Amino acid sequence: AAWTVTAATGSIVAGIVGAPVAVAAVGVGIERFGITRIYEEELLIQLLLTFGIAEMMTGVVEVVWGRTNKQMTTAELGGSVDLVVFTYPFFRLFVIAVAAAAIGALYLFLTRSDYGLVVRGAIQDREMTAALGIDVGRAFAVVFAIGAGLAGLAGALVGPIRGVYPA
Repeated sequence: AAWTVTAATGSIVAGIVGAPVAVAAVGVGIERFGITRIYEEELLIQLLLTFGIAEMMTGVVEVVWGRTNKQMTTAELGGSVDLVVFTYPFFRLFVIAVAAAAIGALYLFLTRSDYGLVVRGAIQDREMTAALGIDVGRAFAVVFAIGAGLAGLAGALVGPIRGVYPA
C-alpha cells in the first residue's frame, strides 16, 4: 500500500500516512467477513483460516504488483544527522521516532482510555463484557483494525530501508 501511494504521489510521507489507513480498512473487511464467523471455533481452525487468508493475499499482491522488488524513495526525508561520534541517516531517526510514538499511543490507548478498558475487559471475559451491554464484536473489530494499521505502518517505514517484495 505504501509503495502504491508513494509512487502515485511522489511523497513518502503520503505513503506512511496512507498505508496504515488502507491496510486497516482491508483488515476490518477480513475480520468482519472471515474471522468473525469462527471466533467460537477451536484455535486451530482460526489459525488455519488466518494462514489461508495470508496465502491468498500474497497471491493477489503478486498478481496486482508483480513479483519484482519495488524501491521506495526517501528523498523528502533524506539527508543525515551528525551525532558527534557518527553520522546517522535522518530517515532512520524518523522511523525510530514514529515507532516510539506508535508504541506510546497504543500503550496510552489500552491503559488510559475508556475504550482500552472495554478491550481489556472483552479479552478477559467476553460474555461478561457483552452482558454489560458492550458490543464485543465492535471492540474486536477496532482492535483488529489497529493491529492491521500498525502492520501497514511498519511496512511503510521498513519499505524504504529494505525494499518491497510481495512475499
